[in-house]
Amino acid sequence: MNIVLYDIQYDNVIKSFYLTISVDYEYAIKKLVPLINKLDFQRNPLRASFYKRLEVDIQSGCIMPNITIAIKANQKMPEKDDITEQYINDSLDNAFILDGIQRLNTLNRIELSKLDLSRSLYCNILISESMDRLLYRMITLNNGQKPMSARHQIEILASNIFDFDT
Repeated sequence: MNIVLYDIQYDNVIKSFYLTISVDYEYAIKKLVPLINKLDFQRNPLRASFYKRLEVDIQSGCIMPNITIAIKANQKMPEKDDITEQYINDSLDNAFILDGIQRLNTLNRIELSKLDLSRSLYCNILISESMDRLLYRMITLNNGQKPMSARHQIEILASNIFDFDT
């Protein structure tokens, strides 16, 4: 189980550090899945049947879209040089999932015997001393999301197969 820290940027809008990391599936299941229910108003898991295709894809070795994690800085914002893999590990008590709850639930549902726990899961982490700023980013990330209709999915898939213009 490990974290690899690739990049640290600063988000001037929400006055937060923005990290790009990867973890393995084992780390995600043990350390990130428990962060799912940290906030009362987060979305409840949807029916497993909605994510059956993702379960199959994960078992087949797909690269899962990034998970976004929020860390509420304890007393004050850390200095950029103080943000390390150890800082991330030590700060998970103050973290919650900003985006990717359904993906993490799906990963967690798969039997461990059917999963390569060494596969990478890529994550973005926001670190802020303001919960309001983190919640603002949560709203902007999830604004307007709704599941695609079956017709829309078929249109997207078919647009790459058939040349309707000719």
